[in-house]
Amino acid sequence: MVIIAKIFVFIGAILVLVYTIPINYRKDNLRNTNGWKIYVVVFTWVLLTVGVPLSINLMNYGTLLFYLLFIQGTYIFVSIIAFDIRDLKIDNPKLKTIPQQLGVIRSKLLGSNLLILLILITLYKFGFNTPFSVSALLCFVTLLILLNLVNSKSSKYFTNFWIESLPIFWAINFYLFSYF
Repeated sequence: MVIIAKIFVFIGAILVLVYTIPINYRKDNLRNTNGWKIYVVVFTWVLLTVGVPLSINLMNYGTLLFYLLFIQGTYIFVSIIAFDIRDLKIDNPKLKTIPQQLGVIRSKLLGSNLLILLILITLYKFGFNTPFSVSALLCFVTLLILLNLVNSKSSKYFTNFWIESLPIFWAINFYLFSYF
């Protein structure tokens, strides 16, 4: 593995550990530190799902790297909003999640607007007829629908299954549109 990819994996591993394991005697971790959770998760996922694969390929991606980082990061950000809406009643108020700060309706509006922005950026950068754009658009529209269906009374299975399975749906569609 290329040294940059190893550094990305190392940073990702450290972030995962600090996110879950208490870092002081009060048993605080980054997951329970107000306002940090969503950004640590987004950064870690983007680092490991975009940074590592692109650094292994060692190609000069230029602006493509920026678009992929933005698309992936924003997608993860919106997915987390859906989970935070579901967990609104059980999350500690000091976490300051997006739904705790904006409320459910504004959080859904923020997520919906971000997904519409992702659709526009994907169409602009990749066109409409590429395997990436078609599979991404299907995933974004599905997340848009699910985001607007989720509420604080939603079953854990609803969000855990449907929203967490969307990347698999995206990958399968990308494969199908690439080869068939």
